[in-house]
Amino acid sequence: MVFVLICGCFGGAVFDVVSSGFSRWRLPLLTHRGIVRGLFFFFLLFFRYPVACKASGHDIRVKFKNTHETAQAIKGMALKDAQAYLEKVMKKEDIIPFRRYRYGVGRKAQCKKYKVCNGRWPVKSCEFLLSLLKNAEGNATVNELNPDEMFIEHVQVNKAMQGRRRTYRAHGRINAFMNHPCHVEMWLTQREVRLNTS
Repeated sequence: MVFVLICGCFGGAVFDVVSSGFSRWRLPLLTHRGIVRGLFFFFLLFFRYPVACKASGHDIRVKFKNTHETAQAIKGMALKDAQAYLEKVMKKEDIIPFRRYRYGVGRKAQCKKYKVCNGRWPVKSCEFLLSLLKNAEGNATVNELNPDEMFIEHVQVNKAMQGRRRTYRAHGRINAFMNHPCHVEMWLTQREVRLNTS
């Protein structure tokens, strides 16, 4: 109990000092909030998280909607399976199912196995995600992780600032001609190997 109170006091002090921008130094009281903060810092320091690596790209000149659907298709896959799947899509041997941004997307027979109607073969998005997976695989090797045991735990695609150009229309008019780049981030985690000791 004394150890918990000490951790609570220390953790509350560190949190208050850091959150205030080191503008005030004060000793917090032994409150419930300080104890919870202390336990949080204790678990953060002494318990390891699952080993992982990440890769990201910013302001990528690929369509946001196509890249979003492609990233959602490979989310949760093993690293090698995702690479093989994207290579098949580029050869049109497989397809990317469009679930969220499906309006205006043509219906394809290859989508039947994914229980959807709409799909595409976004080659440019697949090429970029393949390069991102290769980057993440290299990061895993540097971190002394086994790439064969890595899987895509998290992948997120966000809209980036649109590029503005112009297109010339009839009767001397000018309209905006925008592109839709995106940011992509990806986390790869090593699967835990559970041994049957019974």
